[in-house]
Formats: sequence, C-alpha cells, structure tokens
Amino acid sequence: MPVKRFKDNLAQVIVSGDKEACRVSDGVSVKLETILMDVKSSYEGSDVCTLEIRDILLRCSEIDWGEVSPIIFGSLFQEIMQTDDRRQSGSHYTSEDDILKVVNSLFMDDLRDEFENGKGSVECLKRLLKRLSEIQIMDPACGCGNFLVIAYRELRLLELDILCELYTDLDGFRQGELNVCEISKVRLYHFHGIELFEWPVRIAELAMWLMDYQMNRRLSDVFGEYDASFSLDEKANIVCGNALSISWDVVLASSECSFVIGNPPFVGHHNQTKDQRSDQLEVLSGIKGCGVLDYVSNWFVKAAEYMDGTKIQSAFVSTNSIMQGEQVGILWDYLIEVYHVKINFAHRTFKWQSDVSGKAHVHVVIIGFGQEGRKLKKIYSYEDGVLVEEVGNISPYLIKGSDVVVRNRKIALCESPEMFYGNKPVDGGYLIMTDSEREKMISEDPEYEAYIRPYVGARDAIRGTQRWCLWLFGIDEVEWGKLKGISERIESVRKFRLSCKATKTRKFADCPERFGQVAQPETDYIMLPIHSSERRDYVPLSWYPSNVILSDACFSIINVESYHFGILTSRMHMVWMRLVCGRMGKSYRYSKDIVYNNFPWPDCVSTKNHSVVSERADFVLEVRNRYPLLTLADLYDPDKMPDDLLEAHKRLDDAVDCCYREDGFENDRERVEWLLGKYVELLKR
Repeated sequence: MPVKRFKDNLAQVIVSGDKEACRVSDGVSVKLETILMDVKSSYEGSDVCTLEIRDILLRCSEIDWGEVSPIIFGSLFQEIMQTDDRRQSGSHYTSEDDILKVVNSLFMDDLRDEFENGKGSVECLKRLLKRLSEIQIMDPACGCGNFLVIAYRELRLLELDILCELYTDLDGFRQGELNVCEISKVRLYHFHGIELFEWPVRIAELAMWLMDYQMNRRLSDVFGEYDASFSLDEKANIVCGNALSISWDVVLASSECSFVIGNPPFVGHHNQTKDQRSDQLEVLSGIKGCGVLDYVSNWFVKAAEYMDGTKIQSAFVSTNSIMQGEQVGILWDYLIEVYHVKINFAHRTFKWQSDVSGKAHVHVVIIGFGQEGRKLKKIYSYEDGVLVEEVGNISPYLIKGSDVVVRNRKIALCESPEMFYGNKPVDGGYLIMTDSEREKMISEDPEYEAYIRPYVGARDAIRGTQRWCLWLFGIDEVEWGKLKGISERIESVRKFRLSCKATKTRKFADCPERFGQVAQPETDYIMLPIHSSERRDYVPLSWYPSNVILSDACFSIINVESYHFGILTSRMHMVWMRLVCGRMGKSYRYSKDIVYNNFPWPDCVSTKNHSVVSERADFVLEVRNRYPLLTLADLYDPDKMPDDLLEAHKRLDDAVDCCYREDGFENDRERVEWLLGKYVELLKR
C-alpha cells in the first residue's frame, strides 16, 4: 500500500472528527492529530518510506494506544480502500451504535436482565458467570472484527459487574477471595470470524488483543491488583477464507456456537462480480428465482444451514431490500419452509451509519432469527423516534403478522379491473418524437398529423413533459407509405431491430411500423407509473383517453370508474405498495404480479360507501385541476403539496378506510397489518 495513501487516510480518520467513535481522550487526540498532520503536510506526494516517516511512526508508538478504541482500525481500513473497491466487495463498516443494536437485541439485553434479577443471589450470579464463560460467537463476514470487538467488550463489562456484585460488600472488597489474573472467564478464543482478505484478518486479531488488554486493565483498576496482561498466546479465531464456499463448522462447530452476528456485504444482484454470482449460484442453488436476490441473502441461507437442529440465534445488519418486493417471497419462503426459521426481533428500516467518509448511503434493517422462537418478539421502529413493540409473531415484512409471504401472481387474487403494461417501442427512438420534431413534420406536410399520437411515459406524466409517437397500428402501409418522413423513420426502425442481438427483437423487424409490444387500451384508462419517488405519500395516478399512447414505463388499468381510482390512490393501497413492492434505488418500483394482483380490495362495500369514495375521488381530481401550472411532481411533493389537495386526499383516505373497516384505522401500521391478515384469509378461500 502506498505510504502517502496510508498516512493521508490515517490523518483523515483522526482529524475529521471521529474522536468520539474512536473513544480517545483529549490529550491522546491532540497528540495523534499533531503527529499525523506532520505526516500529511511534510510528505505530500511521497510514496517512499523515508527516515523521517520512520521517525514519525516511532513518535506514534509513544502514544498510549490503550486509550484508543480498537474499532478505529475498521474505520481506518475502509478509509484506505478505494470507493469502487469498497462498493464492489461490499466492505462497509458499521458504527458502534448500530453494532450495539445487534448485540443488545440478540443477547446482551437478556443477560443484563438476568443479572439484575439475580442480584442478591450468589447462586444465580455464579450460574450467570458460568453461562458467560460458555458463550461462543461467530461473525462470518467479520472484516476488521468490529462486531466481535464490541461483543467481547460488552460481555467483559457485564462479567465485571457480576464480579463486583459477588466480591464486594459494604466494607469494600473481600480481599483474598480471588486471583484477579485468573478471574475473567470470557476468553478471546471464544470469538470466531471468517474474512475474505488477509489484511483485515490481522487487523481483527490486533483489535481483539487491544480490547482484551483494555478490559484486563479495567478489571485491575477495579480490584486493586495489577493484571494488564497482553499475551499473544491466546487470540480470537479469525479465519481467512470465503464464508460462502467453506463450511462454518470448520471454524466453529455449530454444536458449540451460541450466536452468529455480523454485517454481510451490501451488493445488489445487478452489481455482483462473476465470482460473486458464482458464489450465489453455489449457495442458493436450491432456491427457485435466486438470481434476483441480493448478495447478503447468501449469509442468511448459510446461517440457516449452520443453525439447523441447534439453539443458535443469529442477527445480521442487511440492506432493507430483502424485506421488499419479490425477494421476500423467494428468500423468506425458503428459510421458513425448509429451515423453520423464526424472526425473533427486528429493527425496521433506518439510515445506516458508518464512522468513515465515503460511506454507503443505504437504508438497512437488523433481523434476529433462529429455529427456536422467543415467546415475546420485539420490533424496533425509527419513523418518529424509537418505538419498541412486543408482538407474538414477526412477519418477513418486519411487522406484526403471520409468516406468510406475498408471491408473484399472474391472476388477481380479488375481482378487480385488469392491469396491463404499456406499449414498448423497441425502436431505437425513431417512432418517438419531441414537440419540435412533430411541428417540423406537420409544417412540411399536414397529412403527417393523422399518424401522430400523444405519447406518455411515467416521467412525462409526472414532470409534465410532452412527447409524441408515430402510431400506425392497424393502418395499411398504402396509406402512410407515400409519406417520405414516415417511411424513412420506419426503415430506420427496421435496421435498428435487425442490428440487435436478441432474436425476439430481430423478429420485430418484420413489422417495423408497429411498436415491439402493443397493449393500448381502447377506452379511457388509469395510468399508474412503475417508478415513483419514495418521498411521495401518494403515487400520482392519472386518467388518460384512449388516443394517448402509454409507454412501457407505466401500467394501464381499464374498465374503471371513479371508485377504482379512489381505491388505487388511497392510503390503503399506498401502504400495501410500500410493504410488498420492490425498489429501484430508493424509488418505489410498482409490480403488477406482486403488488396489484395480490392487493386485497374491499369486499361487500355498501352502496353508500361506494358512492362516497367515488365522489371524493372526483374531488381530488377537481382540486388538482385548480393548479394547471403545477405538474404532478409539484402537486405531490410533500414540501409543496397544496393544503386543499392534501385535505382532499385525507378525506378520500377516510372513505376508503371505511370500506375495509367501519371504524377505520388509527395509523399505517394498523392498515398494513389488517391488509396482510386479509391477504392470508383470501389465500384460504
């Protein structure tokens, strides 16, 4: 590694303000900062280890590193990595706060409760000490070991509290009752990890040694006997290897493991390398449709295999993609059906943190699971502060509910209007035109106008842009073939399709005057965009007449009336969409087979409720029409949405709620839990 890159990034870690994360004292921080800034300012452009750099490194060795938290090493290593390397390998290091969410929820909260309940009972406390001495922890994607370091520290701190309770009284310490050099039974070799790269393996070993030293010194300070030992004979068991191709039992026999923790790599299924795809095919070979799963899914499956037939409990930080869209049905249906996995706690979507610059901007969840289910399961939510809910069962969607998952469905679960994909041009852009291109054609010959139709995609509808297309479907070539401008465009389409590699596309060259896929409604229809910003409370739906050609960036819904528009633009439909739809980046990606065909429409709706929904849906459109200069993007921007439009939507939401339940719903959580319960009921019919 170039010296300049190392020293610059080391300086950045310390100087950038990460002192709290590194837990350094002010004195140590100032000294580190001074030395490292000397490195940064004195040796710009140098990639050679000079005598002066050696001198600076020796000065670093004068610092009492016993005051520096070992998690600094993980942050430093990520800083050193190039952003592209970090993204491709999924090497992202989690903040201490987020690691504690995993460690506390998985085992530390229970252990601390046991300690509090056991105070005053020597037998209970000694039994708890014995339990701590038997805990063995595995991190199968350990990186620089931050999860193991924090878990080790927390267990040692609890052990210290127990020892203080056992060996102190009102008069002070009971001298002579213990040997402080042997009293701690939480051992480094009870902590195990697997890491793909050699360098972070060594960092993890060093970090664990340093944390062991700090905990020994703390123990010595409390009991007044010096044992700040730093033996290299005992160490954590960190194995350099591919966690997806080796057996985890080789690292730690599953019969001896207590907990599996970690933050597996964040790599989407579109961004995997050839080797990563190969790993995935190996691990997920028994799962139908596994190709759409994100890379992190492999660790969930490997953990389920490892836990099978044991009492091991696991918890991973994961991108929230695995509890959205079709991934839920594919992954969790397999884990539940094959390995009988139960989700015991969940931290619902929150913004992922890291102690470094250039961190991944993702939203994550934490999922704790095992074959042995807890009686009371906890869901942590972060929409408005921190809310903890105790429930009987946690759904794979991380809400209170059954283990049933929503799968792709070709035919709608309820009686409902039909939905179709829009028209796909497959034209190289020659069938589509801008305003100026249309005007130019018509100015050359007014006959062109008869063959040009308005063309709308999701962006056009939401942003208010105007496009046009040649629409020759059902029109004989004799009519338009004499028009040079059209003939030239159609010939360009033919050549484009013939040049494509896909056999299906080349076949479309036989009828170049037509869109590649045609699904244009013959009547007025509702347009629903496939992609929409996650910031919007409501996906902007619109009515269009049949002469407006819909692109394949949208769905059309036909044979509809105001009532259907009201249901589809309601909060009930929006919360269902957010629960089961996929994502494109952060944006919602609506799916016909997942979202629409599985949506539980209200049944047995009274004439009165039907009428109220229709009237209020029409009123929403009326209010929108009051703002002709605003686009749907403006109208549905939560920071700009007109008050009267928001109020119209809320009144419509109330009307739709009453179609489902007479007394309505208090919040979105009630809505989504009711819908998921209704979905389960519909499956049984």
